[in-house]
Amino acid sequence: MGFRGKVPGAATLHLADGVALLRPEEQVFAAMLGGFADQQLARNLARSTVEGGENTVKAFAAYVNAFRGSGRRRWWTNGSVTCAPCVT
Repeated sequence: MGFRGKVPGAATLHLADGVALLRPEEQVFAAMLGGFADQQLARNLARSTVEGGENTVKAFAAYVNAFRGSGRRRWWTNGSVTCAPCVT
């Protein structure tokens, strides 16, 4: 009679053994938001409150991810630290 991982929100309920995620960052983020929503709804928060918080987190994530990739400001040049950021 031990813990078998079959509680609501357990990863074993959502993932099949041995199957790799196609887009792990996006899928884990979506699962995290779903878990947060479930917790808040279990605390009897209004669905509009939960959705508002979820939209805020999604907007922040989109804002942060917009700066990935090329064109990022770097604080170093040729291995030496500079006083001001330079665009590379």
